[in-house]
Amino acid sequence: MSKKVTYDELNSLIEKHSSKIDTFYKQGFVNYTGTIKDKPQTPDIEVIAKWVLDNKQNLESIKCITRKNSSYNQNHTGISGDEPITNREEERIAKEMCNTYYEDLGDMFDYQIPLKSTQKDSGVGKIDLVAYNKNSNCVYLLELKKRDSNETLLRCVLEVYTYWKQLNHDKFLADFNKPSTTKIIPAVLVFKDSEQFKQYDSKTYPNVCKLIKELNIKVFTITTKTKYMISQEN
Repeated sequence: MSKKVTYDELNSLIEKHSSKIDTFYKQGFVNYTGTIKDKPQTPDIEVIAKWVLDNKQNLESIKCITRKNSSYNQNHTGISGDEPITNREEERIAKEMCNTYYEDLGDMFDYQIPLKSTQKDSGVGKIDLVAYNKNSNCVYLLELKKRDSNETLLRCVLEVYTYWKQLNHDKFLADFNKPSTTKIIPAVLVFKDSEQFKQYDSKTYPNVCKLIKELNIKVFTITTKTKYMISQEN
């Protein structure tokens, strides 16, 4: 999304939604792909990322949501006779990747994991994919974006970090029979030739890259040859 706003107008939008930090990633301005009207060398998402860096304590107010009466484990089996391929591209990719081992990620063991506990938790999303790396004893929560997604890298980063905060880590590990000592790490999974990956550039987007580092978010990329190939970027 490209929309020309001034520096003051963008900051007004940020301040307006700053009190609702658990839905901050959903705001339209987080997907602005242009530059500031009165600062044409400054990308919009750089201003937003700088605000988040300066106000990181706000992220601590994102509340954990515990699925009290149901498991995180949805017993998804990926592509099979009882799990037809969906028309939704990101979900289709997730299904195709499920139950596959990737050297940099580990075993991709489930997808589309709901975070909400009750129907009252409206607007709460789902984790696209999860992978378990036995060697490093960690689970990656993956925010997946299709190759032609128009969402910014900043949106991906804020979304997966929000999900990481909302997830009850102990219950998740228990529901999937993973060791209680397993680390859970937020990560993004984007195509190597996508706009999101182009924004993973410390020269043009230093604040976005700094935010990724400070939130301990991992970046993985997909390339396609005869099958999906995944590599870790940081």
